[in-house]
Amino acid sequence: MFHFRFRFPSDPIIADRWTEKIRRNRNDSSWKPTKNTKICSLHFEDEVKYITKGGLCRLRKGAVPTKDLPVFSTEEKSDDLSQEQNQPQPEASGCEMDKNVNLSASMTPLSSELDSIFDSPKKASLRRQLRKKILLQQKHITKKNMMQSHFDGS
Repeated sequence: MFHFRFRFPSDPIIADRWTEKIRRNRNDSSWKPTKNTKICSLHFEDEVKYITKGGLCRLRKGAVPTKDLPVFSTEEKSDDLSQEQNQPQPEASGCEMDKNVNLSASMTPLSSELDSIFDSPKKASLRRQLRKKILLQQKHITKKNMMQSHFDGS
């Protein structure tokens, strides 16, 4: 199963509802989303999500996040953010996808328990950097162990 990150809706009324929900959860009445802020699909009830024929998870009109769970919210700018708007990431629950959907090899698993709606943009950025370094370290350890077992077996 996968989870998706949704941009804030263009409808100002629905966007205000999303913003208010996050402000309450963060206990920060001055918090404002940026054009790059996204909300993880785990924050939405399954009834308001659906999968398109192309394999993208979409929200039904008027959907508002109702679950107080960790999120992936990015404040950093990227040229390809519009392309990754609905790119899937592995997860334990959420929208189910057709197994024929091809996922980008560059995507990494998202540890949503590390990201929190309560984090400042700086803290969220630091968490992402740490997660990347941990994944790289795990990759190196795996490679080292494979090489050791190869030489030990020879």
